[in-house]
Amino acid sequence: MMCCGYAHFSCKLKINMSYDGHGNAACIPEKCCIHGTIQCITTPFYFVDESGLIKSERDPFFAFGAIKISAPQYLYREIRSIRSRFSLREELKWSKMSERKYDAVKQILDVFLNPKTRASFSCVILKKDELDFDAYFQNDFFNAYTSFMILLLKGRMGSDTEIATIIADDYFSPKGRDIESVVRNKINNHFGRLAVGGCCQIDSKSSDLIQVTDLLLGAVLYDLKIAEKQTEVSLNAKTKILGYIHKKLNVDRSFFLDANGAPQRNYYNQKIKAMIFDPNYKKPDGLVSEISE
Repeated sequence: MMCCGYAHFSCKLKINMSYDGHGNAACIPEKCCIHGTIQCITTPFYFVDESGLIKSERDPFFAFGAIKISAPQYLYREIRSIRSRFSLREELKWSKMSERKYDAVKQILDVFLNPKTRASFSCVILKKDELDFDAYFQNDFFNAYTSFMILLLKGRMGSDTEIATIIADDYFSPKGRDIESVVRNKINNHFGRLAVGGCCQIDSKSSDLIQVTDLLLGAVLYDLKIAEKQTEVSLNAKTKILGYIHKKLNVDRSFFLDANGAPQRNYYNQKIKAMIFDPNYKKPDGLVSEISE
């Protein structure tokens, strides 16, 4: 018997979720039949953003970041409340970070980084001097873009009881091709099941959580630029925000420097996970699969 178009689902899914005021999703002990076993189905959202232009010499990095959250409505309400208190109506972007926005952004980060808020951020970063795009992707920007987006998402979707909804920042697609179908179909085919229920691109101006993804991704990349001495360090709103994130997560120097100051390519924390993609080692720590699939 097929359910939802996938033979792995042997009966109709019963999803009964309860939420608390911190954005947590807790499964009430209802029986959800999946893969022939009794397990709880989770339905998280992924809010995805990218940074850097693939062919621009100005950007040393190309990166994707995503916030994973079970019940985004509660975090949305907190962000709206903070925005209202500070009369902050414009789009939040790392590139436009300023002293005027510092206190509001700090409070938004407080909510996101609170252990009671069941949300986490992860990113995959490509050092563009380590990969020949023309050779690897046959100069197909669309293929490069979707491949790195899929790489990031597959690394976060390990559970076989998860059905995700992906909300991504809008990106140009060539005529006759759409990112949503490619991402959804490739991830579902990779797992051999319904892993992504829906994928949609929207204007980031209409999504506070895509904007928070942008802020976190920008902070991590700024950290990497400082660690690799690619930018001058000065006391400004960006360095203050990065320092605040470090303090909240007990990071001594950088996400990309170990305790002895030696470079490291991965940083893992309950709230933030950052990985520099290594073209010569396609499965760092066994978390992600080959980029071509």
